[in-house]
Amino acid sequence: MKYDIFSSSTVGYKNKLKNKGSQDYLIYKKLENGVICAIGDGHGIRRCKYSYKGSEFACNACIDILTDLYNKIKNLDEDNLETVIKELKENKSIEKSIQKKWREYVIDHFKAKIPNVYDIDYVLYGTTLIGVLVTNNIKLYLQIGDGNIVEYGNGFNLVEYTKESKLKGVLNSMYLDDAYTYIDLKIEKVNKSDVDSIVLFSDGFTNSFRTYKDLDDNLKYTINQYRKNVFTKYNLKKTYKKYLETLSTNNSKDDISIIFILQTTLK
Repeated sequence: MKYDIFSSSTVGYKNKLKNKGSQDYLIYKKLENGVICAIGDGHGIRRCKYSYKGSEFACNACIDILTDLYNKIKNLDEDNLETVIKELKENKSIEKSIQKKWREYVIDHFKAKIPNVYDIDYVLYGTTLIGVLVTNNIKLYLQIGDGNIVEYGNGFNLVEYTKESKLKGVLNSMYLDDAYTYIDLKIEKVNKSDVDSIVLFSDGFTNSFRTYKDLDDNLKYTINQYRKNVFTKYNLKKTYKKYLETLSTNNSKDDISIIFILQTTLK
């Protein structure tokens, strides 16, 4: 399957007032028959001094590990693919590998700042993470903390984050010692007609809408404008970042990052 990717981000109104940059990070990678996308949302509080790097490292770790997975499964037959999916659900190897890779990135960065350090303070890099891998035969969603993934196939489907907070009132984060246990991973086989589009976004976007219906209407309008014709697509690309700035200023006040994954070969 082939996909168009449309993404955008903006620095939140609160961070602009503090003369700070965005704590969000987004990245995507097109594959021969699919795509990988990731968004990290650094916590941005004083205790998390390098959370803007933490979000970047989380996204890069996600891309690294899901690329390895894609290369492993892309040529599998149906039976072997089902076996791999079952194993991944049971052994948490993806979740563990993402945490391990994230920590490797953090260690390299921290030691560059303080070369003779022995005790790494992962809290400094606190971040959430959402990721998607979709191919011609599987879809995989993963998440720790807030942010959202919405799937459009037969209507609006908000992918539910099912992990409870480790600490009451505290967001689950990549800095946790056992962060992999709080990464919610969903993976299953998929047919070409199952998924029309997927949208993933940080909570700065989610919190800009009063209801999920408002959110749904907004996403569907954007998808329609992208697909309608070359002129509406051009105008959308030209104006969408400014629109996100307005959303942040008038509503969430937070950084906003969003990625649209739009299938181009529906049958």
